[in-house]
Amino acid sequence: EQPTRAAEHASRRPFDISREGVKGGKESKRAGGERRLRLFSLLLVAPAALSPIIIGGKTINRKQKLGKNPFLPSTQQARPADRSVISMSFISTRGGACVTASQAILRGLAPDGGLYVPAVFPQMTLADIAALTKLDYRARALTILRGYLDDFNAQELADAIASAYEAAKFDDAAIAPTKKLDSNTHVLELFHGPTLAFKDMALQLLPHLTTLSAKKNGENREVAILVATSGDTGKAALEGFKDVPGTSCTVFYPTDGVSDVQKLQMTTTGGENTHVIALNGNFDDAQSGVKALFSSADFHQQV
Repeated sequence: EQPTRAAEHASRRPFDISREGVKGGKESKRAGGERRLRLFSLLLVAPAALSPIIIGGKTINRKQKLGKNPFLPSTQQARPADRSVISMSFISTRGGACVTASQAILRGLAPDGGLYVPAVFPQMTLADIAALTKLDYRARALTILRGYLDDFNAQELADAIASAYEAAKFDDAAIAPTKKLDSNTHVLELFHGPTLAFKDMALQLLPHLTTLSAKKNGENREVAILVATSGDTGKAALEGFKDVPGTSCTVFYPTDGVSDVQKLQMTTTGGENTHVIALNGNFDDAQSGVKALFSSADFHQQV
């Protein structure tokens, strides 16, 4: 379920929505009946590793205090000398944009159509990595995320992580346990979330970061999540954003392109802010349709 070039879809059939494939939630409206949305595209990829760069000819060297990690005992807190990091910016894979973490989360796609990636990747020594193995999943997540999402304070991240990975949502207390197969092989299990898909790991956290990002950037409109899926992403997104205040989630899927289990998972999702729409076509048609919405000036004017 990765983005593909728009040119590949230029000659494809238009968005063709199957009526029986529509699952609607309750629309939220502002005063006067006008519904205002901020669109957010959910496109999950694994970009190639990037080397550290200098943005706009300027070296990034502003520093920020991280604060304490509330998941750690006082004896494991970072020493004062360790408690600052290089400020993180995010750039587009197409070479443009330079935004903060919260702006990247809120915008979804860069204005030039690229994906946001970190300008630099915080360096970790083998000792740092070894120290992470002694932490539980929540403390480990906070330790790593603080290096990338530095316009969120430690308590904001801790609260988001605690809500995303609460025990009621995962059937294993370790959240993502590792199982030993033999002396040289361990397996990381990522299927213990609410939809049994590995994408639960990201999509349980993203809604909390999205609402925080909206507040930080003075965004008062509803954040509308648009998802093209061939199965797992759709259900995980619906479950993650279900009934999250200030958001809605609409998933488009090819009517004959998902399994019966995946279709039932999506169309039976609860929540007042979730919508599922089946399309006559394949996944590429669904994805190109979502991209067409984002590139349509008329559509942007309407929302």
